[in-house]
Amino acid sequence: MVKKEAAQNKEKFEQQLVNPDARAAYNKLNANAKEIAQAANIDLAKLTHQEIDALNSVKMDSTPESGTVTYTDYADIAKDMINRNPQYAIPQFDPSTIKNFPAATTADAETGKVEPLDIWDSWPVMNANTGAVTNWNGYQLIFGMAGNPANNRDNHLYLFYTKYGDKNFNDWKCAGPVFGFGQNSVHQRWSGSACVNSDGTIQLYYTDVDTSTGHNDQRIATVTLTLGLNNGQISIVDRQNEKILFAGDGKLYQTFAQFEQGNMNVDNFCLRDPHIFVDNGQRYLLFEGSTGSDNYQGMDQIYNLGNYGGATIADDVNDMFQIINNSDMTARGSYANAAIGILRLGGTEKNPTVAHVYAPLVQAPLATDEIERPDIIKINGKYYLFDDARLNRGTNDPSWQAADKAVGDNVIMLGFVSDHLTYGYKPLNGTGVVLTATANANSRTATYAYYAVPILGKDGQPTNYVLITDYMTNRNWVAGKGNDATWGPSFIVEIMPDGTTRVVPGSVTKEQGVWVLDGDTEFAPVYNGSAVKVVSNKKNGVNGQKNAEKIYYDAQKRNLVVSRANANEVQADTVQSVRMANKANATKNAKNTSANGLPQTGETASNKTVWGMISMAMASILAAFGFADKKRRG
Repeated sequence: MVKKEAAQNKEKFEQQLVNPDARAAYNKLNANAKEIAQAANIDLAKLTHQEIDALNSVKMDSTPESGTVTYTDYADIAKDMINRNPQYAIPQFDPSTIKNFPAATTADAETGKVEPLDIWDSWPVMNANTGAVTNWNGYQLIFGMAGNPANNRDNHLYLFYTKYGDKNFNDWKCAGPVFGFGQNSVHQRWSGSACVNSDGTIQLYYTDVDTSTGHNDQRIATVTLTLGLNNGQISIVDRQNEKILFAGDGKLYQTFAQFEQGNMNVDNFCLRDPHIFVDNGQRYLLFEGSTGSDNYQGMDQIYNLGNYGGATIADDVNDMFQIINNSDMTARGSYANAAIGILRLGGTEKNPTVAHVYAPLVQAPLATDEIERPDIIKINGKYYLFDDARLNRGTNDPSWQAADKAVGDNVIMLGFVSDHLTYGYKPLNGTGVVLTATANANSRTATYAYYAVPILGKDGQPTNYVLITDYMTNRNWVAGKGNDATWGPSFIVEIMPDGTTRVVPGSVTKEQGVWVLDGDTEFAPVYNGSAVKVVSNKKNGVNGQKNAEKIYYDAQKRNLVVSRANANEVQADTVQSVRMANKANATKNAKNTSANGLPQTGETASNKTVWGMISMAMASILAAFGFADKKRRG
């Protein structure tokens, strides 16, 4: 590309050299820099000493074989967020319907005092082959991070449960803190994943965090849990085989010792969020990490034009100049080396070991220093990898600041697809964007920690629809005293065969904390711009089925309503809805938001901007014919 664009600009570029200032700058460039400057058609007379040094340092390394998030990707995602592209826009929720999680009023792991706790990053005990929520003796089990809303260092794991398939938010119960009482903020445990062993015990993979140095030394860890079930009450009976599995290797993934050698106030050390996945009988762990010495952080990442992803060399060079002329962006860019890693496990299911460490599945040198909570689902032979991120963990200050100004937040979900588990990932939708923020970070309904749960078909395998779970962040009660962080309603994303996705209109669950949409409710939207197809759970039919699930969208409440009333027939194939109108009211001169999240990373409470609430007006349903009972249920 460089030689082609340089040739196109040759005549015009050489005309500059009659200018003494331009020729003087040109003579300070090395041979590679001269070709880059010509390809970018740079105005030589305006080059600064700093820009000349940058051009002389430029590398043209190609992007790695694994999935890559580029600087331009983040800029384009910010535009989708600002424009509220409905393909990716997170549904907006009615704040009047949002409740604190009743089961999170429980005894705190540190104090033992029963009090309302915040609940944030959560994940199910799952079938590690499919990713679906496991039916454990008739119950669904969910682990979650929770803590006292007034103590942002109270970060511990709890186990929650309810009957399998129960969608009533009030029915959840808490089995207590996973590691018992008497915990402290120095030794914390953060998010991970879990599955059932062959003997019925639970294998929990989690993040073990030592904060004794003042920084978060994160390690991948595991423990075997024995659960008890007595009269409908689940308890944690025993813990065995608790150990650290992986602390980085230095070569592929950064270690805490390497992190300590850099600028710890700028660098963001990440080694967390292990996600168990079984493929062809072999166990793997995905995790969030940072690249090691093979593709390490540093100024070289800023000078590598392969990290920018622009349409032309001129785009890449202009972005590089933007970074080096801004001290904050230079610091961010030089330390940005986020990655999603993968390990193959050996040993036994209850006492696993690390058998092999693979190169990152996804990495983001220069672009961002944090992409977290990996989650993978195998659909029709392809591997779909999802993770969460915040644009303000990235290098592109103008992009995330513009998103903050327009929306009041900058959280996203990314997605990638490959034909192979351990390599070859390509970004969904071109940039990797799957979800973009629509709610102000200070609002009651601001969400994060998105986790994709497969919706299974009749064959028990994942369909191309995934249920997105989340939580509503509110640490330090930024949306009002007493409004704790809580699980939010879930919604559905459709994955198309062409590598694109879309948020399904009208797919928001009526209840908060819904983790299972299979068996009882087969929800199969058909996308033709607005249509939603209703499918009964009886022989996969759509017409004339007795006692069918009725699923339709309540425009006023913005909820997916699932009614088990004994409808005589479901005649309608589709429910037509008009396009959503977006309205944004932003307060001027607000501060930049820091993060829409509880301290998964052990950080202090979010420094969220005070922006006006974002509202979304939903037009009424155009047609919903043939229901036995057309009354809308709120």
